[in-house]
Amino acid sequence: MPTAPERILDAPDLCDDYYLNLIDWGRDNVLAVCLGASLYLWNGERKQISQLLSSDRDAAGNPSSTTLTSVAYSKDRDATLAVGFSDSMIQLWDTAKNVQIRKLAGHTNRVSSLSWNQWILTSGGRDSAIIHHDVRIQDSIIKKVDNAHTQEICGLKWSPDGSQLASGSNDNSLMVWDVNLLNTPRMVIREHKAAVKALAWCPWQSQTLASGGGTADRTMKIWNTGTGTLVNSIDTESQVCAIVWNKSKKEIISSHGFLHNQITVRKWPSLEVVGEMKGHESRVLHLVISPDESTLVSAGADETLRFWKLGEAETCKSKNQSFLSDLR
Repeated sequence: MPTAPERILDAPDLCDDYYLNLIDWGRDNVLAVCLGASLYLWNGERKQISQLLSSDRDAAGNPSSTTLTSVAYSKDRDATLAVGFSDSMIQLWDTAKNVQIRKLAGHTNRVSSLSWNQWILTSGGRDSAIIHHDVRIQDSIIKKVDNAHTQEICGLKWSPDGSQLASGSNDNSLMVWDVNLLNTPRMVIREHKAAVKALAWCPWQSQTLASGGGTADRTMKIWNTGTGTLVNSIDTESQVCAIVWNKSKKEIISSHGFLHNQITVRKWPSLEVVGEMKGHESRVLHLVISPDESTLVSAGADETLRFWKLGEAETCKSKNQSFLSDLR
């Protein structure tokens, strides 16, 4: 368990908003980070940073107030990146060629969550709607559900096998949907007492889902979506911001807000705490694991990205570097 990050990158303008999803790591080992009105790519092989897009100007060149609100790589298309915006639009980008592929409309407010299932891109917004886009066709919307959740959709995750979708909302509810029945959720769970943003499917147990609640809830819960039962519930004593699974170590990792702003590692299935990673000065809003599962990246409201080497016994020496230094 590392006691210090291997690398610290400054991330100015990283929005301190619990409901957004602002980082993702693609299979081509490129980390996407939304900083205000701009999106940057960090190449894990070359350790270089480039700017993919900026929304600080409109089409006429005038200053714009549009910001980035969500980002998600396609798991089956290495270089396809979906980006959600505060103006309700979604853009698809080819990050290998640095070109925009298309725009997707349908929401009436900001797009706060995105998740891919092969060629289906599912989006959730502040308008409380869930929209399923088939990106292969011109009229992309194949299903829009706007009467299930009643507030902002802040968590969306397709299961690894693509058979189930989990959605979490600021209305404190968690819903599970079957891929063949997108009109009505198969499970409606109201056990959490705050917004449900943190969602993660277990990569080695197809019907195991972890969910985390906000400040008024503070619990991490494990669900069997096959039987609809609650397997376990842990009081984390702090806001749960993000959850990821470490398949190689059979561990579940969560990041937290008030009070300690820590990253907690628990052994599966006991959920016994085996270590903590500390250093963020504000809540740790986002977590992603590298494609080879060797590195965990955390993004905090303190406007830093921290790279943690997983599974190494030796303490990694911190390296400070500005996230934008290579752009100047």
